[in-house]
Amino acid sequence: MEGQLMWDFESDAKELEADSWSSTMDKKYLKQLKKDVVKRQDVIYELIQTEMHHVRTLHIMADVYSKGLQKEMQLETQTLEKMFPVMEELLDVHTDFFTHLLERKRAEQAEKDVQGGYIIRRIGDVLLEQVSCTFNTLKKITFCSRHNEAVNLYKELHAKDKRFQAFIKKTMSSSIVRRLSIPECILLVTQRITKYPVLLQRILQHTKDETETEGDSQPHGQQIHHENEERPDVRQRGPH
Repeated sequence: MEGQLMWDFESDAKELEADSWSSTMDKKYLKQLKKDVVKRQDVIYELIQTEMHHVRTLHIMADVYSKGLQKEMQLETQTLEKMFPVMEELLDVHTDFFTHLLERKRAEQAEKDVQGGYIIRRIGDVLLEQVSCTFNTLKKITFCSRHNEAVNLYKELHAKDKRFQAFIKKTMSSSIVRRLSIPECILLVTQRITKYPVLLQRILQHTKDETETEGDSQPHGQQIHHENEERPDVRQRGPH
């Protein structure tokens, strides 16, 4: 499981290893573009890159920790659901979102010019599809609302169960987990929701009519802001 997970993310990570979109473009190509276009592309790239990291964390929780605890410690399904609430649903939601973002990026890259330059002209439809789904919103709210319960359960098991301690120690030493503990994973996933409004607002700030209409982009900015307002605990902790 870990080997397959590492292989899948090595491929995507290599494609998104650059610090920014503009750092991958020829300087002559960048000079032809308006500053707003360059900034918009950098933010879209950042959104895709950080979504990849988010999905990776979800995979660690679902495929390494949760399934590992089920297999090696025979933890009951009810206990796993308390520690990793709506995990499979969240993983499906964000894997689909990341896949759609990456597909849009690759489709635009396929149309690159002779200098190797490309821009993602349209992204609002992908974002709107993600944030307008009531199911997605409810799952995020459910996970965030159970944050403390999940962490407390982890602490309880870690304090009294030596087998649990040994499993955590062994798992954290693996190359795929990179010493991310379960509480750290839970916090990263909880805080991720605070990142969307910032990124989307920056995309909107640099969006012009020639790339994407305001009518297409504005609704998801408002929707994400509304979702975030429903999570005061997440908003106070600050972005990942």
